Amino acid sequence: MLTSLIRVHHSQIVASRKLRPVLDELKASLRRSLARERELTGWNTAGLGYVRRELVENGVVGFGAEEIPLEKGAKKRSFPAIA
Repeated sequence: MLTSLIRVHHSQIVASRKLRPVLDELKASLRRSLARERELTGWNTAGLGYVRRELVENGVVGFGAEEIPLEKGAKKRSFPAIA
């Protein structure tokens, strides 16, 4: 909603010198928030990669509701036969 308001009133906001400090503060706040979200996303991605590696090492294929264990000697990237 904030971005919509800024887009609609962009010319008035930019023309106002009184709003410059508010915009600078908003910019800094948004950058801090975005940095936190990027960090959180990075941690979540790393965690999912770890879980995936553990599942592959333990012989479980896929992330679906059904976990299909690999047969001994089967390739890790093989697909189960559907009859």
